[in-house]
Amino acid sequence: MLGVAGMLLPEVFTKIGIINAPQ
Repeated sequence: MLGVAGMLLPEVFTKIGIINAPQ
């Protein structure tokens, strides 16, 4: 579950434009 969140959260934030997706 954490792995999925780790992948989805950065993706969502990037789409919103809050952060630049880290590795």
